[in-house]
Amino acid sequence: MHALQVLGTLAVIAAFASCAFDNGSLRWALVALVVCAVGTVIEFALGAWPLGLAAGALSIVAGCRGWRRLIQRRIDARALLASNPPQNLHPHV
Repeated sequence: MHALQVLGTLAVIAAFASCAFDNGSLRWALVALVVCAVGTVIEFALGAWPLGLAAGALSIVAGCRGWRRLIQRRIDARALLASNPPQNLHPHV
């Protein structure tokens, strides 16, 4: 087993771990995106292009999931500001 295979194995383990620890936060979606993208590059470098295509599809799914979470976070922040606007941003002295 050479270094690229070890790195590929670690990428797969990290992908499974990021899915296992995913609690709906943006952080885990971004971790899954990065790990799947690294796994895609490694699998193509090893010549396992079918697995590289599968990992590429997973990185697209992880990217979409992260994008949706980012948009939802912005929507929630705007709803919070709309329901509770800040007071005295420019107080008159």
